[in-house]
Amino acid sequence: MKRIALLLGILATAFDFCDAQSTVGYVKDTLSPTSDTIVTLKVHRAVEYSGAISSVSDSGSSSTFNLSNGGLTASQFVYVSGSQPKTYYALVTAGTKAGSYFAVTANTASTLTVNNLGLALSGSGVVTSVEIRPFSTLGSLFPVSDKNVSFVPSTGTGSLARKTKIFLPNNVSDGVNKAARASYFYRDDSGYGYWVSESSLAANANDTLLNPDEYITVRNNGAAALTLTQVGDVLGGAFTTYAGTSTTTANDVLIGIPRPIDYKLSELG
Repeated sequence: MKRIALLLGILATAFDFCDAQSTVGYVKDTLSPTSDTIVTLKVHRAVEYSGAISSVSDSGSSSTFNLSNGGLTASQFVYVSGSQPKTYYALVTAGTKAGSYFAVTANTASTLTVNNLGLALSGSGVVTSVEIRPFSTLGSLFPVSDKNVSFVPSTGTGSLARKTKIFLPNNVSDGVNKAARASYFYRDDSGYGYWVSESSLAANANDTLLNPDEYITVRNNGAAALTLTQVGDVLGGAFTTYAGTSTTTANDVLIGIPRPIDYKLSELG
């Protein structure tokens, strides 16, 4: 699959909901009753590391960033079910790939290894600095503390018992008018208390990743409006999303703009 890059311009707007001393802000979405609401990740989880990159080496689908200043703990950015619930991405903040993000797959004290999406990242000036952030997840965007605020928990697995549902877009296969790749509801009957997939009703799905450049669809099956409050960092620099293209079929790429303001089509590069 080939990829084309869509570069979203640098954000240069002041927000009245932002702390003047930081990039932290909040955004509220109203989830109307008996409706589907499309939601994007308008703010993002906090940076846990930032630094310069001295060199990059590519090997197949992986690239390794050598950090100018180390100091990491080996595997600190590696997901471990049950003990390390975060999965991380490296957002390139300087270089010709600035704005691109890549999932972190491993790290040592002085290196980061990422999934490079089939892109060449080595070479002078391609990646010169990064920041590391955790992906948002179902559990971080819709935590248990927000029950009956941003979502209504389900008290069973029957179709009528399933209340608020979350649908993720399908960007993993080619085609047009694609159905959601997965759907979830919060299971709150005895012995549970976490998000589950409608295709796997027992497994804890709280750590399901939400890509920063995709939207999600929230289905509020209830008779009352819900409110989703996103709190986090406003991305102030360039952001690039990669749209997969096919040589054999038309392909829909479902994109969510990771900004807290509206954009014109002409501003999307």
